[in-house]
Amino acid sequence: MKRGYIFDMDGTLIDSMGMIMGLDRWILDDLGLPFNAETAALMRYLPLGESAKLLCEKFDLPYTTEEIEKRMYDSMREGYLGVEKKIGVDEYLDFCRIQGIKLAIATATEPEIAFEVAERLGLSDKVDLFISCSEVGASKDKPDVFIEAARRMGLTPDRCVVFEDGLPGIRSAASAGFKTVGVRDASSTEEDSKQMMEESDLYIYFSFKEVAGTVV
Repeated sequence: MKRGYIFDMDGTLIDSMGMIMGLDRWILDDLGLPFNAETAALMRYLPLGESAKLLCEKFDLPYTTEEIEKRMYDSMREGYLGVEKKIGVDEYLDFCRIQGIKLAIATATEPEIAFEVAERLGLSDKVDLFISCSEVGASKDKPDVFIEAARRMGLTPDRCVVFEDGLPGIRSAASAGFKTVGVRDASSTEEDSKQMMEESDLYIYFSFKEVAGTVV
């Protein structure tokens, strides 16, 4: 029976979360805002437009949502130029394709930027489907993007596995009936890693070499 794997991109397939967190800190500093747990939460795991809107609503900033979003977009696009894939990603995606597994990338990153990165790194040639949270109008604390990815592959959630480095994505995917694989990122806190290990069906701690030759 046909199966599908849905991969997050940032922090899962590519080593970008350190870059993104550094940009978040720079952007907040540029806006005159502190980088703390509250402001970081308004930036992480969310599409740029949603982050910009939340920052404008939360703080009295002398900029429009569009101006903030453009600053974020331009900075992020430049930052991605130095990002590379995680160890073992190519080999694992190739193995999955040989097994006849349908592959999708589901990302919260702006689609134009995300696809540009995927093209540069050769990821777009290895997957059947590319979908962003902005297409479904919901961030990954809701399972909409995973459900739509499964639908486009002609599959139900119980026939799909979601690979995620973010706890919100793991939890929402599991709530919709997907099997989940947590992926540790260098930016993950020990608390997040521990929680993801407990809540995921499988956990990749160091690299995709841990699941080499394995159908999840």
